[in-house]
Amino acid sequence: MSSFEKPRGSQENIKHARQIEEHLRISTLPVGVKFYKKGEEIPDGVGEKPDFKGTFCQFVSHARYERCQIRKNYLLERRHITCPFAPGLLGFEEWTGHVVTGEHMGGVHFENAEAARKSLLGVPRVEPFTMQAVLVGPLYDLTVEPDIIMFAVVPGMTNKVLDGQMWNSGEPKHIVYYNVAGICGSGAAQAYINNDLFISFPCHGGRRIGLFTDTELLVALNAGFFDEWVLGMEKSYASGHSYPVGHMLRPNPPLPPHFKIVAWPDKIMPLGEWERQQDEKRKA
Repeated sequence: MSSFEKPRGSQENIKHARQIEEHLRISTLPVGVKFYKKGEEIPDGVGEKPDFKGTFCQFVSHARYERCQIRKNYLLERRHITCPFAPGLLGFEEWTGHVVTGEHMGGVHFENAEAARKSLLGVPRVEPFTMQAVLVGPLYDLTVEPDIIMFAVVPGMTNKVLDGQMWNSGEPKHIVYYNVAGICGSGAAQAYINNDLFISFPCHGGRRIGLFTDTELLVALNAGFFDEWVLGMEKSYASGHSYPVGHMLRPNPPLPPHFKIVAWPDKIMPLGEWERQQDEKRKA
């Protein structure tokens, strides 16, 4: 392994990333997110401010997809985020104006502005004007302890994810869909506020702009809940509930048929057919 390929993160973060991959076999990298409150000191070298703007979900997908090419942990300020929803949900500003009145979504995702407003008011959000920056990077390369960990799963993986989440509590898990803010609100903000794990449906922006595919859901969990969650997955595994489910594993494909060259280069036939013809010739 070259120095370029080696994980740069803390040993604890690398351990957690490998535990996630071991249990779930996720296809993109787990992402760590650290919130820095106003007045809090930001250590030197934890990340760099991007020279471009994007949505919060785009920065999350930069981290989970492009670590081996880019290897950057981005320290995001309000000015770096172009999405109208995320800044008000991640604690940079008040969530006000047209984003909560529903006027811009009436007749688009909802019948009218009032229906949109009802949904938008319920989206989880961090207390406004409390944050100065949010660090987003691959968990493998994060040198500080994240507040939350996020990664994409396919629906079949959620059985295993929820096994770990429910092992101790037994509380049924309810998943809420708001039609917007699937990565920043239902994911990052909700996990930051609560010491728990949440499964979120990526919103239309998260899928169209943020690179979450049609087959993916988001898992967001508070780092304080990580050890309990992993222990639950390990205990459920020991009880016989492993992932992937055995018969879902793709078997080795059968060997391709063997052919016998009868007259080069034009005529070939399956080896079994050639052998049958030879047997008939001998019997004749």
